[in-house]
Amino acid sequence: MASIDDRPEPEEVARRVRAAQAYAKLSREELGRAIGKSGSVIDEITGKRSRLRGASWEELRAIAARCGLPFEWFWADFDQLGEIAPASRAPALFNEGMTSARDALDDARIASAGLRRARGPGSI
Repeated sequence: MASIDDRPEPEEVARRVRAAQAYAKLSREELGRAIGKSGSVIDEITGKRSRLRGASWEELRAIAARCGLPFEWFWADFDQLGEIAPASRAPALFNEGMTSARDALDDARIASAGLRRARGPGSI
């Protein structure tokens, strides 16, 4: 297993968790229950309504499993997703789901950029 220092940046994890959540059409409470935590923990992981804290490897594995995405979703280049999630493993990812997930990720990036501007330079 990779060390904690090898985890993707918390901001990128937050974006990808939000995209995975949108892809799976789950509420924060549903996703929280899926990883054995509360909806407020999902808020901490995604940076919504609380300070961004990142996620543990176990949380990321549980989120990926519940959302029907490969674990590598949290750091893979989108152009290489076909290599990590063949169409037979996640067919929706290659149809409307991939578009929905990319759109959710783009929306999350835009929202995150807006929050950084609102909070000032150097903020998360």
